[in-house]
Amino acid sequence: MADPRDISPSICVQFGPQGGPVWRYRGALIETGSTRNGAQNYLRLFRHPCDGLRFDDPSDIVNLVDWWIDGNQTDERALQILEIGRALQRRDF
Repeated sequence: MADPRDISPSICVQFGPQGGPVWRYRGALIETGSTRNGAQNYLRLFRHPCDGLRFDDPSDIVNLVDWWIDGNQTDERALQILEIGRALQRRDF
């Protein structure tokens, strides 16, 4: 059986709420858009601690989804990204 992590994100909507494509990856949605400040990528995954947060790099979202679905195994990069996400969540924008 194929490893589910070998599945790359697939486009499901050409123009989503952020103005760019929406990608589906392992049950999560990655909403993309761009501004003068660069790309914006939002994680949408119910009950994920970083649901709704913005990330500059979509591969960070892929790592967080893998970490979440695979049982929160210790992956140092995913844990760093999660801490950044939590810090951002505590800020008022």
